[in-house]
Amino acid sequence: MGRKTWTKEDINFLTENYLDLSKEELIKKFGKTWKAISNKALALGLKKCNFRKLWTESELNFLKKQYEHNTQNYIMNNLKNRTWKAIREKAISLG
Repeated sequence: MGRKTWTKEDINFLTENYLDLSKEELIKKFGKTWKAISNKALALGLKKCNFRKLWTESELNFLKKQYEHNTQNYIMNNLKNRTWKAIREKAISLG
């Protein structure tokens, strides 16, 4: 992966999608090493923990009722603003 300067569009995309995209997806998108991407994110003040979206009461209720009884596809269609990783982690924390 060669050196490529960060464009304004790259920075905007990174800022808007850093939480939701996986490490692999970001590497593929930018054609840069993970170190370069994470360093840029850090320089921009981006931290995945800072961007975690708080779960609404309705999302939590849905997850409690549906996680064990429905498919991943069904759950993701109903929690459109969540990644599967975030859904799994929240379901595990809820027990």
